[in-house]
Amino acid sequence: MEAPFDQLPEEWQEHVKPYLLDVMPVLTIPMYVMMGLGVLVLLIALWRLVTLRVFRAFFTMLAGLLMAYYPVAYGFHWWYLNADADQMPAEVAEYMKEVPQHWAQIDYGILTGGGVLGALLYWMTMGGRKKKAGYGASESEERMRQQAIPRAGSNKNPWDFK
Repeated sequence: MEAPFDQLPEEWQEHVKPYLLDVMPVLTIPMYVMMGLGVLVLLIALWRLVTLRVFRAFFTMLAGLLMAYYPVAYGFHWWYLNADADQMPAEVAEYMKEVPQHWAQIDYGILTGGGVLGALLYWMTMGGRKKKAGYGASESEERMRQQAIPRAGSNKNPWDFK
């Protein structure tokens, strides 16, 4: 079976080759599901940007990128394959030797951590909910609220004492 890279036209291969890694992140059904959720959240971020809720759009975009799994996993794989082991402390270099044996576990850890953090960040961008009228108000507060509504045919505010 040919690799997907070999099926690309030759003029595209020269542009794609620098971004290919020796070991690409694992892609299984849970990863595809999380990437789909991440794309959905990115579409929500786009809608929030279009409706000029910029800060919510920014944090929703971050949540979507965390949930999408592949950008974070690709970044980790790129960092690992391009890391300079000579400049690292001995303890870190020792752990780095174990990484190739545990690619799948690391990818599932990135998937889980990104999914939890992304869902939490997205939930935090939801904003508060409006209370229903009369919910939690005492009887006197409710009476005052009803009295503040002008009578039919009258434009006068009953609390305007001018």
